[in-house]
Amino acid sequence: PVQQENAPTLGPRAPGFQVVDASPPRHAFYVLAINTVQATFAKVYETQLWGKDGGGSGYGSSLAATASLRASLVDLIARYKVKTFLDSSCGSMHWMPLVARAAQEVDPDFKFTGSDAVCSLIKGHQAVFAADSAWMDFACVDGSHEPLPAGRDLVFSRDSLQHLPIASAYKFLHNVRQSGAKYLLVGSYLTGGQRVTG
Repeated sequence: PVQQENAPTLGPRAPGFQVVDASPPRHAFYVLAINTVQATFAKVYETQLWGKDGGGSGYGSSLAATASLRASLVDLIARYKVKTFLDSSCGSMHWMPLVARAAQEVDPDFKFTGSDAVCSLIKGHQAVFAADSAWMDFACVDGSHEPLPAGRDLVFSRDSLQHLPIASAYKFLHNVRQSGAKYLLVGSYLTGGQRVTG
């Protein structure tokens, strides 16, 4: 696998995490001995396991790393006439507001929902984006174990499913189907990624 230039590397051990595989040039794989997705990812953000880049979501969520993706998403939203967009596992919301605002400028009827299992992130987003609450809302939802907000045209999940056990990833896909979404857009690492929930 190709290592991103300037991408942060994880230290030998983050507090509360066990190194499973730290063989170069891969990122270290961490397993947290907590049995809930919410607790696991709360610990990821609390300890800044993925660094400060991307608002704590890691280098892949930095503005530099998402430039091409942001433009492509705005184009896709317009092309498929997506009126309601769910970002499942929205994380730090470091770059997604740029996409959501661009889509809302193109179509004033566009509505954005961000969901994440880390409720402290969601509470923060609700406060930060309160002025946009007419078209932007947030929900604390573990999409791998709870129903997703229903009736969205598109469910977007980027770089999150690889962190889950396979059974939980399948549950997420089931929950997407149950939500009634027309489209699912999933992004992940082509060569694997950090698994933090075993």
